[in-house]
Amino acid sequence: MRADRRQSTSEDLVKKRVLVYGAGANGAQMIDFIKVGGSERVSKFQIVGFLDEHRSFRGRLFRCFEVFGGLDQLGELSKKERLDTLVVTISKLLNERWAELKNETKAHG
Repeated sequence: MRADRRQSTSEDLVKKRVLVYGAGANGAQMIDFIKVGGSERVSKFQIVGFLDEHRSFRGRLFRCFEVFGGLDQLGELSKKERLDTLVVTISKLLNERWAELKNETKAHG
C-alpha cells in the first residue's frame, strides 16, 4: 500500500467568489452544505451574498449573508465584489428569467 502526499498550490487556497441568486429554501440548503464542509470541490467557494427579487429581503441578512437586492444589482456587485460566478438556487424559474440571467451574466463577465 502506498500513500501519496499532494502538494498544495496557491490555486488550492483561492476560493471562487460566488453570488447566490435565490434566498429561499434551496439557497439555505446550499449554505448549510458548504458550512458543514460539503465536498472538497464545494469548499472552494466563498459566498459573497445573495440576490433575490423579493423587495422585502433587500438589505437583510439571510443565513448570515447580505441580500443585496435583485438581478439589477449584478453589474455593480460584479465589479465591487470581484465575483467569479453566480449560482442559481431557484428550482422553478421562468424561461424569461433564465434568459435575463444569461444576458446579465454575459454583460458583466
